[in-house]
Amino acid sequence: EALFGAADNALYGAKRSGRNTVTSAARVGTGAKEVLLDCFVGRALERARLRKLLGNAAAGEPHVAVLRGESGIGKSALLKQLGPDVAIRSGAVLVGQCIEADVGIPYGPWADVVLSAHRAGLVARRPWRELTRLVPELASDSERATTVTADNVAPSGGSQRVLLQELEEFLQIASTTRPIVVVLDDMQWADPATWDALEFLLARLREHRLLLCLTVRPEDMTEVGEARLRRLSRSERCSDLTLQRLRREDLEQWLRTTLGGQSPRADLLEYVVRQSEGNPFFAVQTLRALVEDGRLRAEGDGWHFGAGSDMQLPRAIGDLLARRLARLSRNRREILALAAVLGREFDPDVLVVAYPGSELDVHDALDDGLAAAVLEPSTRTRPMLTFTHALLTRALLRGVNPLRLGAMHERVARALDQMPFRDAGAIAVHFDLARNTTEAFRTAVEAGEQARSVYAYESAADFYRMARRHATSQAEMASVEWSLAQVEELGGRTAEAELHCNLVLTSCADGAQQLGIAAPVRRMRERLRLQRGVPADDVIAACGALLEDARACNDPDEVVSLLIMLS
Repeated sequence: EALFGAADNALYGAKRSGRNTVTSAARVGTGAKEVLLDCFVGRALERARLRKLLGNAAAGEPHVAVLRGESGIGKSALLKQLGPDVAIRSGAVLVGQCIEADVGIPYGPWADVVLSAHRAGLVARRPWRELTRLVPELASDSERATTVTADNVAPSGGSQRVLLQELEEFLQIASTTRPIVVVLDDMQWADPATWDALEFLLARLREHRLLLCLTVRPEDMTEVGEARLRRLSRSERCSDLTLQRLRREDLEQWLRTTLGGQSPRADLLEYVVRQSEGNPFFAVQTLRALVEDGRLRAEGDGWHFGAGSDMQLPRAIGDLLARRLARLSRNRREILALAAVLGREFDPDVLVVAYPGSELDVHDALDDGLAAAVLEPSTRTRPMLTFTHALLTRALLRGVNPLRLGAMHERVARALDQMPFRDAGAIAVHFDLARNTTEAFRTAVEAGEQARSVYAYESAADFYRMARRHATSQAEMASVEWSLAQVEELGGRTAEAELHCNLVLTSCADGAQQLGIAAPVRRMRERLRLQRGVPADDVIAACGALLEDARACNDPDEVVSLLIMLS
């Protein structure tokens, strides 16, 4: 049951409706003959390397393994081969997923990991000073009420360092009695706070029974991500594994296994090699399409491949996936497209709320998606589903017109807004894509405050900038610019913070007066000028003038703040 949390998710149809209509997604065919698509070949060196790292981690030698490879190359499939080795050691695998989005959710994959460990009972419930900000479910009801202050900022004495120390302590407790494999998937989309946490942990790994595995797609990697990986690689506890495409002999072995031991004909092997170019995911999709189209069929004496030219398969993998999806009914495709808007991995409960039709239709669509290998149970300890490949989500959304897509994003945002543990960041992103100005502004500000409360200042600034795009009044603009000034200062970017202060006092001056923030903004601007190296006498003179204004306006709070600053 520790193997990727599969035990909780295996029969989605039976869990939801009391019936099991799900067929094996790894088998395709009719009658007694089926091709067994879910088999693993090759990668002997990489598998041996991961097994050795796992053994070392179980003995108290933690490590970070970075798996690089193009989309569909089999990074996740390779990690699943660790399952038996983890089970033998009574270990657990915890998976965190990075999401492709314009604004990353702070610490998103780490929150997944902590939540999965908590729900699996790997760490006993106890008070946490900062970690409950990241995963509210860790807190009791009374603690949850006081996790975030009225200003949605960290209480006095809090810091990002304390949060990261608690994350380290949480993982250390979880790995005390059993080895833990933490998989951070699609790190090319990781937010800055996620990288910060990883670097913090790597510098402090000592005797943790922990193996951290990162999957990365080089084609989607940013310069910032590459720089982060280079910093990690300087540690002796970090190593790279680059997955290459399968060789011709690997594909031949895979075909022999999928065909039940029958050696593949030369023309079939050549066709699969040419279509897939050694990419395992493309090979699986090619063979599945051949069976479904009848070009690869089972007869009494074995499998026969028809190389006729009247049923040529699409060359592009995207077209091949679109052709597979076309076999589903229109209603099923529309429901799965809505699921794709939620993301590659999604909660079926959210999909039920977001879909305007019958709940039974959603269950039937998910059952069909599982049967067609479009979906599979997630590798979490909670009942989630995931698309078998990111390309499937793109294929489902490719033909959706922008107006309909915007409406789908809005339905998803409103569904997420109703969830018990709501993520303001994800909600804001969907409202932003839906171009719902009012809701996008509200939730983006909330998301910025949440990111600020966990010291993810870069993400907070991104959300405030999102809110600025949807501001409709001088007061809203002034409020957002003021928030941007504060998080930029907290992040050490004084020049940017001063720029935002200037905007509050110039282009947003009327809004600043309405909100009553003009005086603290002017004071902050002087503090920033001092930090940038402006002569102290000049700043003292400016603050003296502000002090006279504050006394004239009978503003005792501002008077006290200025006196403290002057002293």
